[in-house]
Amino acid sequence: MIAPPPRLVRRLVLAPAVVLLALLLVPTTAMLALVVGAALTWVLPGRLRVVRVLWMAAFYVIWDALAVVLLFGLWVASGFGIGLHRPWCRRAHVQLARRMLDLLFWQAAWTLRLTIKVEVEDLALPDVPLLVVSRHAGPGDSFILVHKLLSRARRGPAIVLKDTLQWDPAVDVMLNRLPSAFVTPRVVGVRASPPPAAPSPGSPASWSGTRRWCCSPRAAT
Repeated sequence: MIAPPPRLVRRLVLAPAVVLLALLLVPTTAMLALVVGAALTWVLPGRLRVVRVLWMAAFYVIWDALAVVLLFGLWVASGFGIGLHRPWCRRAHVQLARRMLDLLFWQAAWTLRLTIKVEVEDLALPDVPLLVVSRHAGPGDSFILVHKLLSRARRGPAIVLKDTLQWDPAVDVMLNRLPSAFVTPRVVGVRASPPPAAPSPGSPASWSGTRRWCCSPRAAT
């Protein structure tokens, strides 16, 4: 995916563009969903699948724009950015993230029939730093994990994620104000050196003459 533009462009172009798009969608979302959905659900399988997908996509744009506006309000309340790193402002951002994810998953449960099964009844975690890992299957599961840590476990996660997610204005602004790190995956070619002796089948030494690739993340600028 294309690397995100510089921060100034993201703040002055991308974020206002999402807000403007949301303002355009508000009076037209219902009509678009009904007209296009009614036309396509006759030929596509699923119970109102197209209508639900269109509605969820429009809702996400509006949700993203609302988060950007509220984050702008926090920036003004902090003294136009002077107090963004003060404890009260950090807590306000965590609270905002929790409320916005509550809203997003309420809509996802209603529109997409999303159900999340938590096998551990008590998510009370010890009051010590913890490392949480998950099997990544797309951006949705990352939201689910963060939402559960914020809402049920009442933890404030520090997130490591790809820099391309900064294309999303709400994710970009929110996580650049909280303890998070955007990393840029770098693919580096590595050529194995010739083995000094005959290697056994399947051993690393038998990789001579072939190319191996490793991923070395570095902090995004």
